[in-house]
Amino acid sequence: HDQAAVGVAVQGQAGVGAGLAHGVDEAAGVERVKWPNDILAPDGAKLAGILLEAVWRGASWRYLLAGVGLNFAPPNQAGRSGLWQWSRLSRRDFLLRFQERWQAWQSPLALAEAPETFAQRWGGLGKMVAVHTPAGQLTGRAVGIDSEGALLLEAGETRRVPAGWLASG
Repeated sequence: HDQAAVGVAVQGQAGVGAGLAHGVDEAAGVERVKWPNDILAPDGAKLAGILLEAVWRGASWRYLLAGVGLNFAPPNQAGRSGLWQWSRLSRRDFLLRFQERWQAWQSPLALAEAPETFAQRWGGLGKMVAVHTPAGQLTGRAVGIDSEGALLLEAGETRRVPAGWLASG
């Protein structure tokens, strides 16, 4: 796939994440995120997740599908939280606020700023992390998120990690 197109897709995920974080922050005072796609409750439990799926035509993407999963009520799982624990907004009112915030992140300028905004809300910068990637596990210090939303990992040298699952941090 075209690297620039992949970058826009990753920026899109950061944009959805920033919009969701702003919406949840307004509703419940929650503003923590976890790279690449989680929103955390004040107690550190997972409150929401974001998934972007790109539909490709050749080397370029045709469109992106954004999926957001938000726990309104706490599920019966350890490490999970529910918005109702932190806010008394109705689902409708929350979704209206989220929609407004998410739409504000859809301009090219806002998308360009989304990775930095996402990075400012993540408490993992400067910490040692382990990231599972298609090529295997990487371990190092999270030193930033680049303009396309990729994690910058310091492990002797700075490595760019465009996608993965953060096992710790």
